[in-house]
Amino acid sequence: MAPVAWGNFALAFVSAGALLVIAGSLVGHGPGIWLESAEKLLQHGGIVAPNAIGLRIPLSASVANLRGDLLDPSTLYAYADISGDFARTAHKNLVLIILATALFLGLALRAAWYSRNAVIAFVIGIAVMYALTTPMCYYGTYFALLALVQPVRSAAVFLMSNALMYLVVGAVFALSTHGIIRLNGAAVYVPVSLLLLATLIVWLFNANRA
Repeated sequence: MAPVAWGNFALAFVSAGALLVIAGSLVGHGPGIWLESAEKLLQHGGIVAPNAIGLRIPLSASVANLRGDLLDPSTLYAYADISGDFARTAHKNLVLIILATALFLGLALRAAWYSRNAVIAFVIGIAVMYALTTPMCYYGTYFALLALVQPVRSAAVFLMSNALMYLVVGAVFALSTHGIIRLNGAAVYVPVSLLLLATLIVWLFNANRA
């Protein structure tokens, strides 16, 4: 990248960062809202919820969790048992999780390195968050930012992913209705996490294409 291009990129990156800090400060408790958001993301990583998403979720879900064996009969959200099972399974699969995270982050950083503008680099931050955290499902709203780059193509990929998510939910309900599994969060959000991962991979490969 030429010196002028680097200068333009740095200026755009700093400007976008300043704009985001100001905009975020106006909707919450001032600049501290950013620290609060980071703290909540770290909390989600410490106690993995039944409706968590992220790169690590499919690699941290046991068969018992997917079958719904860990549920309290009165709730889908037996946080302590499910979070503990996620932690034990993640420990068993630690090497695989590290390798998968490194490969995915490498893909994201490569896309950022070759990005032509600060918007692409900014949106790639979603991929970094997805790899390093295990937030609850509503953080998936961040994926709407993918449409800032190649809106039509990005929207098409994301809508296809959402359509497949609805099919997953329908399949889980059908399996639970027939008594094959018990209705539970992992059975839904493990495949949803895989679909979101596929969405990001497709987006990363296409972000810098004309």
